[in-house]
Amino acid sequence: MYIADVLKYEMYPFNVKVLNICTGGVKSHMPTNTTKNFDHSIPPNSVYHPIAETVAHAQDGRTEKFMDTKEYTRYVVDKVNAARKSGWIWRGAYATSVWFVNTFLWRSALDSIHLKENGLYELKKSVEKEKGKAQ
Repeated sequence: MYIADVLKYEMYPFNVKVLNICTGGVKSHMPTNTTKNFDHSIPPNSVYHPIAETVAHAQDGRTEKFMDTKEYTRYVVDKVNAARKSGWIWRGAYATSVWFVNTFLWRSALDSIHLKENGLYELKKSVEKEKGKAQ
């Protein structure tokens, strides 16, 4: 059971609505400002160096599919204002995909997608390889 569901039942006696807003990718200046103002490069001796390109792509490469901030805000505010009972709001890039996997597939399917998309399977192989060298 999700925390939002638990809260929904616990808050029911107090006539409090609980809305869980599941936000996908929404455009903002944060990624640009962050990469502009901070050095996020992975040092050559880092355990994460084998997936440095994947990490850089995750920071910069996915934002073109993100939802417009104003469109997202308008949608969420309209849904919250129209809500008559507790519930879930799914909005933003990839939110529908995550909802589908979360609703119709097993929980580990979402984990598997994240591990693959973010290069963590590759990182695990690299770490195991380094462990083998050290022994």
